[in-house]
Amino acid sequence: MKKTLFTLLVVSASVMLAQAQLIDKGAIMVGGDLEFTSHSKNSTFELRPMLGYFFADNAALGTGFSYSSVSNFRRFSLSPFARYYLNFGLFGHAGVQFTHIKDAEKPNDFDLVAGLGYALFLNNNVAFEPLLTVNFLDGEPYTRLGISFQVYFNR
Repeated sequence: MKKTLFTLLVVSASVMLAQAQLIDKGAIMVGGDLEFTSHSKNSTFELRPMLGYFFADNAALGTGFSYSSVSNFRRFSLSPFARYYLNFGLFGHAGVQFTHIKDAEKPNDFDLVAGLGYALFLNNNVAFEPLLTVNFLDGEPYTRLGISFQVYFNR
């Protein structure tokens, strides 16, 4: 029993250390997320491609784009962001989101975004990343849970 437990601990530690590699300066992140948003009485599903560049080790700047159609409204968003990754995969996410909604009473929105995510690397280049954010729209907070797959080049 002790040998089995010890073996499991060694294997678990090895897996965690293998994922503890840094994301090097110059790496490029390409991917996207599938997002479910719930605000007031509206819910939407959205697919959003993302692109980021690591200007320093573990620190990236990038942007996301999205287009969705809900009821009679068509929505386009541009979402510049900054991320900082810790060695074990946890990352902080901060950004803004500019949204234009065609034929809406208030066609333009500006959100502040802050969040926390985790990069679970499936191999050296591909990561599964859940991200929970709090968005502030007109001073009213709402939450988003996004799930993304990212491909890292030159990691």
